[in-house]
Amino acid sequence: MPTAVCLQLHYLTSLKKHPTVVMHDGGGNQESSVISLYGNIFITFVGAGILGLPYAFKEAGIIEGAVVLAFVALLSIKAMFLVIDCKYKILSQQLDLEKLLEGDGKQDVDLEYGDVGQVALGNTGRWLVEVSLCLSQVGFCCAYAIFIPHNVVLSIPAFNYSGLLLLLLPGWIMLNLLRTLKSLAIFSLMADFATLFAYVVVFWFDFEHFDNIEKGLREESLVNLPFFLGISMYCFEGAGMILALETSVSQNLRKNFKKIFAKALSLLVLLYITFGICGYMSFGHTTEQIITLNLPDGIIPNIVRLCLSFSLFFTYPVMMFPVVKLLDKKFRSSDNLHKSNLMRVCLVLTTYVVIAVVPNFSLLMAFVGATCCTLLGFILPALFHLKIFKDSLTQREKIWDIAILVIGVIGGVISTIDALQRMFVGDPVENPAS
Repeated sequence: MPTAVCLQLHYLTSLKKHPTVVMHDGGGNQESSVISLYGNIFITFVGAGILGLPYAFKEAGIIEGAVVLAFVALLSIKAMFLVIDCKYKILSQQLDLEKLLEGDGKQDVDLEYGDVGQVALGNTGRWLVEVSLCLSQVGFCCAYAIFIPHNVVLSIPAFNYSGLLLLLLPGWIMLNLLRTLKSLAIFSLMADFATLFAYVVVFWFDFEHFDNIEKGLREESLVNLPFFLGISMYCFEGAGMILALETSVSQNLRKNFKKIFAKALSLLVLLYITFGICGYMSFGHTTEQIITLNLPDGIIPNIVRLCLSFSLFFTYPVMMFPVVKLLDKKFRSSDNLHKSNLMRVCLVLTTYVVIAVVPNFSLLMAFVGATCCTLLGFILPALFHLKIFKDSLTQREKIWDIAILVIGVIGGVISTIDALQRMFVGDPVENPAS
């Protein structure tokens, strides 16, 4: 697989999004490649964020949550396909390729999301993509900084939340100073296995508690729709990595990529809905913002929490790496060691400032989903498609683009307002009895 593609996969798809297997087999075993693609899609989309879904269902209700999650997934798949279509439209017409290639003379090129934005809206399009990607990556790091102390303190009571955060700080600063992440590859792989192990354990304890299902689970209410909408957008935003994922497959498999991808995402929707509903129904109004906090005290639950925390500690710099590389490039600080190091330290400190303002895992998920993920996953794909295909869109295609754009804007605005209100005014549904 080309180095540029490797870097794109590595930069844009870590933790919540980090494929570990690629399929440039040059036309080898297609069945094996399809299985590998399913595995890549699963690893790319399923991350620690799913552990906040039971709490989201607690806030929104079972029926409303399932419908919204499925609807957002459908629109997300359609939006990601728009980005792929834009890529091939650009390549077929050689639109602005000389500018994108910066005169290196290469003809065989796979575009990135920022390149699509450059063609569609010029520097503004690229800027919107890159800023949104950076902010979302930092947001994911903030989520881990909340996740780890909560879970470790529950497993090892000798620690306290604030003290553990301070202990994590120098470790993350040192890891963020690394110029290569090769030494951390094993920890990214551990994160995948630890997360899968956590899902299995959580499901097991969910089913153990099914005989205690409450009769009075929260009724569906539109008041909680914006919060759940933000969570859903967080879970299914994939436009930032779809081109890298599509590029990772062999040429003979690309013609079936959309069909395979749609099937895989459909299975993931079922997994998300099942996981969220089971977790909520098992613990009812006591469901925590991170479902692992609901696990009883014991050897296996503690192992799950500690393994996840250990893996996410080393995944933090993987998530921050694309931000560091982009800022080094933009501010030309890579040649100035002190300037680059200072920027890396400031990025880590920024995550601490953010979690001091927003210490709630699910609320942070909702805010990142409502802002960066909505822009990347819905608004920009539709806008780019409208611009790049402006002279050849059918009426149906134009309606789809406008619908995704409008839904993205409206959903993003109401979800952002809801998240901000919860941050600074308080959660209107925190007490189920109210």
